[in-house]
Amino acid sequence: MAGWSHAKRVKVEKAFYDYLNRAFVYSKDQGRICLGEHLYEGQRRLITEIFDALEDDVHEIYVLKSRQLGISTIIRFLTAFLIGINPGLKGAIVFDTDFNKIAARNELEVAIKELPASLKFPKVKKNNRQGLILHNDSEILFMSAGVRVSKTSGGLGRSVGLALAHCSELCSWADSAGLEAFRNSLSDLNPDRLYIYESTARGFNMWNDLWREA
Repeated sequence: MAGWSHAKRVKVEKAFYDYLNRAFVYSKDQGRICLGEHLYEGQRRLITEIFDALEDDVHEIYVLKSRQLGISTIIRFLTAFLIGINPGLKGAIVFDTDFNKIAARNELEVAIKELPASLKFPKVKKNNRQGLILHNDSEILFMSAGVRVSKTSGGLGRSVGLALAHCSELCSWADSAGLEAFRNSLSDLNPDRLYIYESTARGFNMWNDLWREA
């Protein structure tokens, strides 16, 4: 199966930067800022690498990151963007803890709500406990993997078919069975599928194994 055409890559990448130039976040140091006007070099490099991968028919990406580079933020906004431009696409953002899940969900809800009408980005049609459904019938689920093994962690993503996923801070995920269950829910065929796994390093753990395998 071929990757994205160069023309498609250029078109979507440009549209993503246009979207970032109209997306706002709340910085702890500067307050409300336009994300596109405050990108770090590391974020720009990551965006280029992701679109390079899609053009090369690579749909599974592992990102070993440093702290305070805004890597998780830019991947979250990319996930929301791809949900918005692909009608009927189903995706998920998976965090290590409920606290991080709730904080990131609130950030994206506000950002989507504040996008200008001129961008023609679909608004939220339904907001439920699991996630957000946009007016283009695409859906973003918000999940937490947990930092301890539990009776339910092994069922992460079970019975959910996904074509888009952002798995965050895998160094803190406790249950490899939960990750395996989640990965079994991912499409192998959708031409627009994208699965990004990112984390800081924290010793010899599941994330270290995944990174070395990748």
